[in-house]
Amino acid sequence: MLELSKKNLNLLFILSTIVGTGANDQDTSWKSVELGVDISFDLEKKPLEIKTDSALGSEDEIRLYFLSADGNRSGAIVIRFSQKIEYTIAKCLKSFHGIQEVSPDVTDNIWKVSLNKTADIRLQIHCNSVKTIDMVISDETCGRSEWRTFWSMVTETIRFQANDTASVFFRYGSGTDFTAPYIDGLFGRTI
Repeated sequence: MLELSKKNLNLLFILSTIVGTGANDQDTSWKSVELGVDISFDLEKKPLEIKTDSALGSEDEIRLYFLSADGNRSGAIVIRFSQKIEYTIAKCLKSFHGIQEVSPDVTDNIWKVSLNKTADIRLQIHCNSVKTIDMVISDETCGRSEWRTFWSMVTETIRFQANDTASVFFRYGSGTDFTAPYIDGLFGRTI
């Protein structure tokens, strides 16, 4: 039986994606993550999808910055593959919080990050098409006072930080429904 390495599986994944999708006006093909590089990406128009292959307990992290036109951080998230998968939202949450909806047995995950600033500032994160985080960033949900200055800036670029150890590929994702009610597991209320 042929044994495939992680590198060969990732190459196979890229090739199958390229063959399976034709060229169109919105490039949805997977691109390799380059750490520390600013990438033009409007999260308010299209969500970002990130492919990871990190195992639970590996301590790998997705470390993603959102940047304004002048290069200032306009948001940031960290997702850590600890004994449980946990996340934090920069300039908002003071600590990491667990994500219960992600299967601990799955190592190949596709994360979809969406940002909507139409009526308020809403961050959504899906893992393998399951909504895991749906948070209105506000005085009620943030434990830090500087959230408003930080998160209200317009995001024009993203950057996978140099110490990101989990993100392998990224691409434009499909739209997100921000109107569906969601029970916020962190705060235990419908938002």
